[in-house]
Amino acid sequence: MSFLTGPEISRLIMKEKNKSKDVGELENEELPLRIIDITPFNPNPERMNPNSYNLCLGKTLKVYEKNLRWLEKRREFISQMCVYPITPDSQAIWRTSDFWMKQVDEFTLRLDEKPKMIEFEIPEEGMILWPEILYISETLEWTNTVGFAPVIEGRSSIARLDVSVHQTAGFGDNGFRGRWTLELKAGIPIWIKHGIEICQIAYNTVFGEEKYYKGRYQNQVGAVESRFWLKDQSNDEEPVKQTSVANGPPQQN
Repeated sequence: MSFLTGPEISRLIMKEKNKSKDVGELENEELPLRIIDITPFNPNPERMNPNSYNLCLGKTLKVYEKNLRWLEKRREFISQMCVYPITPDSQAIWRTSDFWMKQVDEFTLRLDEKPKMIEFEIPEEGMILWPEILYISETLEWTNTVGFAPVIEGRSSIARLDVSVHQTAGFGDNGFRGRWTLELKAGIPIWIKHGIEICQIAYNTVFGEEKYYKGRYQNQVGAVESRFWLKDQSNDEEPVKQTSVANGPPQQN
């Protein structure tokens, strides 16, 4: 695995900023294409690390409705367990009781169903991330990558506060365009604000025949929950000959 250096990431970004976005020009470029674009991009040296660039937390958050229902039901279950003696016999009754079996659909996510989400924005003054809740969020920056495999990871200072920025899903694909989805989880209550430098993006070189990503999260903007439920489980790649890599980022609000 070979990573680009910070200066090389910056060089490629500035090269992309300074050239035309005309698709016809891209068609005439010699393949394979090598593009790294980050919008907005801050050239401040403090944002650029030796092998990565810091990305900021966007404003939108979503939580799974059933995640909250599960926490409510679990509190109810725990309160009941405190009333009755915790013996092997009583535990066996609770494990097979109607409490779980008849209400399981209330708090269980299904892979084949579109999940119900609760969406809100982080207030200007910030908010608390609570443990045991998965917060779906996004990066402030829109990225476009061609010819490299992007990866996002948490920052050391954020991780030391017991906050994870993704749940094993930090690996990106050659050709991905959009804002990055963050799966935020806090081990302890912590106050956050939008706009903080919450994660970092790095770029791996790729070898062999290249294909571009064209999956269900292409061009995503906003906090995007799982789309596993979609019936179209089509190929998440497209041949390198496609020229839509010139599509720019959405307008900033």
